[in-house]
Amino acid sequence: MGPAIDWVITSFLFGGLVTMGAGAGAVFAQQLGFSFFWGSAIMIGASLGTVLLGISGVVKSISFVVPLLLTTAFGVAIYVVASDFTALLSSLRGYYNPGGAPVPFWPLTAVLYASYNLVLAVAVLAPLGAMSSPEKLKKGAILGGIGLGAGAAAINLAILTQIDRATGFEIPMVFVAGTIAPVVGIGYTIVLLAEIYTTAVGSLYGFVARLSKQGTPKYKWYTIGASIGAFGLAQFGFSDLVGTLFPAVGFAGLLLLGSLIHSFTRKRLVKEPAQAPGVRLPRQPSPAMAFEVSEELAGKKGLPQGEREKEE
Repeated sequence: MGPAIDWVITSFLFGGLVTMGAGAGAVFAQQLGFSFFWGSAIMIGASLGTVLLGISGVVKSISFVVPLLLTTAFGVAIYVVASDFTALLSSLRGYYNPGGAPVPFWPLTAVLYASYNLVLAVAVLAPLGAMSSPEKLKKGAILGGIGLGAGAAAINLAILTQIDRATGFEIPMVFVAGTIAPVVGIGYTIVLLAEIYTTAVGSLYGFVARLSKQGTPKYKWYTIGASIGAFGLAQFGFSDLVGTLFPAVGFAGLLLLGSLIHSFTRKRLVKEPAQAPGVRLPRQPSPAMAFEVSEELAGKKGLPQGEREKEE
């Protein structure tokens, strides 16, 4: 099942790039007055240039952008809800439209949302995981899950407060932020575009690095080809892609989620074979990009082999 899951992740990393391109186009058109075409072109082009030049800085910037986006979302949500709490209560009592959702059964929707985030996060979590201790990984997973769930809840509550008007926009949270003040809407837009950018770069790099080795001509042409293809598919529109692609990624991600649960359970129930003293077991090569990025982040990439071994 390993190769099948790997191909699922690879395919939907490309889908994540397409969606981010469409999301950028929607933000540019809704908030900045640009055409959808140029908005998606700018985002895909920026992602292409970053991946060709190296993504170490972008991977590090995620640790800054994500907390900033969550803080901004919490701030907007708290202000909007506190300003018109009766409107939120009215929406919670009366708004009910499961037929309008891609997956009308909400418990399944919750599982698919977690599964979707897991698939697209692999491109970033794999290299970071190779550099962290198990204790830090567990702490990060718990805090990240809490942050993601709380952020999603805050955004939904804010949108429900303005549900009558917000549903007319492809990016409703940008509209909600703008109801506070124009400058708040612009600030939220900038932070959201930064988050879209980091996600697009991670998706493009994760996709190409699974097909070719970084620094080779094939890597370069795959990156260019994937960017052109993603730009073309992004023109289908953000709302249509979210309604179709996100649930599909979630369903496919259940394979990855199931395999992780199986592996976790198996390690607890089956004892690992004893390792002979002085013998080092080889590292698994898949996904290869995890170790390439971890070397790049640690500043070891490009060092002579002897110096690299000394550092290790």
